Amino acid sequence: MFQLKFSENDSSLDLALGYYDEGYNVVPLQRSNKKPPPFLKGWDQYKKKRPERKLVEKWFKDRDNLVVALMCGEFIVVDADSPEAMTWVEKNLPVTPYKVVTGKGMHYYYNNPENFTTYVARRTDTSDPAKLIDIRGEGGLIIAPYNIHATGAIYEPKFIEEWDWH
Repeated sequence: MFQLKFSENDSSLDLALGYYDEGYNVVPLQRSNKKPPPFLKGWDQYKKKRPERKLVEKWFKDRDNLVVALMCGEFIVVDADSPEAMTWVEKNLPVTPYKVVTGKGMHYYYNNPENFTTYVARRTDTSDPAKLIDIRGEGGLIIAPYNIHATGAIYEPKFIEEWDWH
């Protein structure tokens, strides 16, 4: 993911096959609501088993209404959904060289050697805005970088260029 060269001009099919060819487990979500398209019948069957490349091609070919989602597991994503949540993450979690700007906040990517699972915060009207944080781990999904959100916002990666990736 860190070495892939995409842009917002790439189609969902280009993104899906690029991530797939790099070894990532990809599934489609509807751009409008981030839910699985009806033909997918959920994504549970792809949590442990990668789909065949031809199936990925079929899912995304000529379908601009889909975005590419990545199945988490080898990596974990901390999803901060407000400026306050982003501030909390920046102050309390280790620095990561790979972040992705989202429509509401930021995705922080980390290695996941402990196979942490997914945690989704329960939202209420009285939720502390600094705690609008979800953790996408083993079995979770995250919208892949370079997708275009329904609002037109781009999931734009931000790198620490001088970071030693090795």
